[in-house]
Amino acid sequence: MLAVDAAASHVELLNAAAARNGFAALHAVQRAISDSPTPVAFVERSIHGHVLLADEPDGGQTTEVQTATVDGLLDERGWEDIDLIKMDIEGMEPAALAGMRRLSPAARGRRLCSSATARCFPAAVRRSARCAGWSSNSGTSC
Repeated sequence: MLAVDAAASHVELLNAAAARNGFAALHAVQRAISDSPTPVAFVERSIHGHVLLADEPDGGQTTEVQTATVDGLLDERGWEDIDLIKMDIEGMEPAALAGMRRLSPAARGRRLCSSATARCFPAAVRRSARCAGWSSNSGTSC
C-alpha cells in the first residue's frame, strides 16, 4: 500500500505509525499528485493543508513540494496495477486524473473515491472523472 501526502508531517507520522504497528507493506511518500513533474506551492495547515490553486488568493506561507503522477509512482515501485484509489487532494483531482493515463479503469471495475469540500470538488472534477472512465463518488465518503 502506498500513501502519498504533500505534508511532510503527515508522511512522518504515517510511516512511524506503520512501523510501530508492524504494517511493513505500508509506505508513505511526500509528494503532491499531479499530471506533470512541476513542483507546487503547498499551504501546510495541519489537516487543512492544500496545494495553492491558481485562482486562489495568497494562502500565506507555502512550501515547495515535488509532484508525481500516479503512473510514475507505480513505475517507481514496479507495480503494474492497482484496485482502488482514494483521493483527498483538495482541488488537484483533475490533474491527478490526467496523470493516471496508463490505468484503465474499465479493465477490472476500479473505483475512484474522492473526499473534498464543495469548494475543492466542483462539477468539472466529476465530469473529468466520468470522461476518464472512472466510477466516481463525490462527497465525504465512498
